[in-house]
Amino acid sequence: MKNKWKISATALVLLCGICLPAAAIEGVDQIYTKPLPNLSLVLDPQLMDDTYSFHVAAQIYDTLFKFDEFMSIQPNLVGSYQVTGNGQIITLNLRHNIRFHNGKMLNADDVLYTIQRFIKQAYDRYPELLNIKGAEEFINGRADSVSGLNKLSTWSLEITLNAPSPTFIMLLATPSTGIMPSGTNGNNKLPVGTG
Repeated sequence: MKNKWKISATALVLLCGICLPAAAIEGVDQIYTKPLPNLSLVLDPQLMDDTYSFHVAAQIYDTLFKFDEFMSIQPNLVGSYQVTGNGQIITLNLRHNIRFHNGKMLNADDVLYTIQRFIKQAYDRYPELLNIKGAEEFINGRADSVSGLNKLSTWSLEITLNAPSPTFIMLLATPSTGIMPSGTNGNNKLPVGTG
């Protein structure tokens, strides 16, 4: 019977040690570490296609919109927005004073660059991108830029769709639309975002 109590007491001590927060264990740093079974992470937001990469990249890149705890769309890098033109024109006003990891300030050029790059890299996985006016011409090389993406000012831009889409703003909340500084190429070793 004594051995049974010793084993139970030992198990209880081990269980408590496992369940205690790191701050309660003397000498343990308060850094959360999670092993990932997939070592081939892709940290380019437009090229990601696995769950592990999405989770890591979500810590690096911010999106224009995000899902809240109730799965409702909320502005993230966007301070305000309007949908007009029978649902075909989306005007985005960016929040000010947001910096990338390299110190560069976020602006409308970065958002336009990211969306245009996203169209080129991922239109086959995200067919909703083809709803942006001029996206098909851009993909097929008949245009140098996407006519439905327009800069209005340093902090504002406009996206024009071919047809109204109730899900388009949701697309702008997915990890694949993480905003990158204009001109970057999705460097997998030194990714730069605002997250």
